[in-house]
Amino acid sequence: MPSSGRGLVVVLSNEDIEQQRRSEAEAQSRQQAIESQLVGHIRHAWQRAHRAKQRAERRMLSNLRQRNGEYDPDKLAAIRQQGGSEIYMMLTAVKCRAAKSWIRDVLMPAGDRPWDLQPTSEPDLPPEIEQRVLGEIQREAEEFMLGTGQQVTPEMFDQVLQQAREEVREDLRQKAEKRAERMAETIEGLLDEGGWSREFDAVISDLVDFPAAILKGPVVRQQERLVWGETGEAEVYADLIPTVERVSPFDIYPAPGAEGVDDGYIIQRHRLTRSDLYGLIGVPGYDEDAIREALREHRDGGLTEWLTQTLDDAEARANDDDTATLNEDWIDALEYWGEVPGSKLIDWGMPESEVGDPDRDVSVCAWLIGRHVIKIQINPDPLGRKPYSKASFEPIPGSFWGRGVPDLISDCQDICNAAARAMVNNMGIASGPQVAIDVTRCRRVRT
Repeated sequence: MPSSGRGLVVVLSNEDIEQQRRSEAEAQSRQQAIESQLVGHIRHAWQRAHRAKQRAERRMLSNLRQRNGEYDPDKLAAIRQQGGSEIYMMLTAVKCRAAKSWIRDVLMPAGDRPWDLQPTSEPDLPPEIEQRVLGEIQREAEEFMLGTGQQVTPEMFDQVLQQAREEVREDLRQKAEKRAERMAETIEGLLDEGGWSREFDAVISDLVDFPAAILKGPVVRQQERLVWGETGEAEVYADLIPTVERVSPFDIYPAPGAEGVDDGYIIQRHRLTRSDLYGLIGVPGYDEDAIREALREHRDGGLTEWLTQTLDDAEARANDDDTATLNEDWIDALEYWGEVPGSKLIDWGMPESEVGDPDRDVSVCAWLIGRHVIKIQINPDPLGRKPYSKASFEPIPGSFWGRGVPDLISDCQDICNAAARAMVNNMGIASGPQVAIDVTRCRRVRT
């Protein structure tokens, strides 16, 4: 039994120790059951989204080959079977470069930012300022009547009041313009620090080449900085900064039937190195224990290809390029953004005070690596919006994926390729010796 004395040592009986062990084991078992339910929920969503995206993935691979001047495997096999030329006219590459240049000239002008902040042209007077102006005009009117003995007509009062309001509005307008300019400079500094120009330039390339381009932000990342300490020596410290990032269209998986990023759930596939995963330790919202368990499992040979193989992975392995080699060192992770019933979140261990109404669907963000949930938190956006933006060169109503330049000129590209192959084949035949044999003049010799 626990000691009833005032000493610092607590004495427990064998029964109490055994009961404490059972309680800890039950709590651990309950936590594992909760995590397994969350893992199953995310994996089920991933499987549905992965199946729904396969057609779009084939289109994107075809767009990529067309942009790079490569034939699809089936067509290349047919050309080689006939023994003809494999020339590829780089029409798509020329059109894509031109489209990117035009878009960059408009959205990324040299020496100027493509956006600006402007205050409201007609600012509304706050109630307290309105009352202050009205009180000052009334006091001036009373002083005028006492000093001159003349009456102030309603028309005179309204005219002076309107003039005072305009003066206050002009003063507010000038102050708002200065604040907007300072805020624009602050935003520009944050964008530069977060890599906006580099990532947005890559998004423009995706916009032209693929059915959709994805930009994600803000993403809080931990970055190391070098500063000079008080002793005059260089010191390194970790800082959290908001960044933006281009998300490859191959790595985004919307919910089946979704038209936009906020229609249903959306999943982003990450390919992390051990350093990338370790860098998440200390970032708010991430579970350090789960991250360390994932690192240990990967070190022991686990977490290799725990996800369903995607088409781009299959093509990389078929081509035996550097990407296929790097796959062995990657750690796949799924970032899930979607709505989950509040009752499930409570069952999974989230405090009821954070969830609120258990019957309400709550927008959450969760990271999954194998069987490890390294992050689970409620969406910080009050409206439940996801930190992704999507655009297409030619949107298709009702579809998440639109059309890129390769889709729009695929027929022209095929015609040019066919004409070029025929011309090269004909020139090859015409440039070599040609022999004709009159088989009617041949006589069969019997032996």
